[in-house]
Amino acid sequence: MLTAGAGRLVSSFANDPFALVALAFKNLYPEREYAAYFVPEVEDRSGGAACGVTTFPEDGSPPVVEVSGEIPIAAGVEIFAHELAHVATPEDREHGEAWKAAFDRIFEEYNRIAQDLFGEGGEEPY
Repeated sequence: MLTAGAGRLVSSFANDPFALVALAFKNLYPEREYAAYFVPEVEDRSGGAACGVTTFPEDGSPPVVEVSGEIPIAAGVEIFAHELAHVATPEDREHGEAWKAAFDRIFEEYNRIAQDLFGEGGEEPY
């Protein structure tokens, strides 16, 4: 069973793809903190509909990641990884090279963990 840390929720699903992404991120960026939530409707900075968004509070507290609860799970997993790449690279808000490298690293670590847990061909979709 995967956990997100002491005092946090534990997934009931042995193959929870969101927990796998969170674990991949933690393995790569153990010093980075964030809070993540599924929300019914996500809005971007201009108030438009979005699948996910990361907010960096002005008070310096950990970033807040929101993923729409209205999208399919497979899409939500990719959106979660996308937003965590922003947490990893707060200086790269425009999906530049640093953000892309972080996203790719998260994806590769996610696949490594899935293969370790589930064997060859056990890669979860994302």
